[in-house]
Amino acid sequence: MENGTVPELLLAANDRIYNVSWGVGGEDGDFLCECGNKDCAEQVQFLLIEYAAREGEPILAPGHKQVAAGVS
Repeated sequence: MENGTVPELLLAANDRIYNVSWGVGGEDGDFLCECGNKDCAEQVQFLLIEYAAREGEPILAPGHKQVAAGVS
């Protein structure tokens, strides 16, 4: 998957994952890494309650850092 990656799109996708998981009664989900690297296809497992409480912090796979907009 090449996400190319606009942080807002990754956040929207993760919000959708959260909403669907919550809607079916799940306790956790596999969320997309929000580092923004165009080659990143990592997923990160979070409890739904952790996702809801993250207060704007990006979800990052272990060892990943957020890439500045327009840089990959």
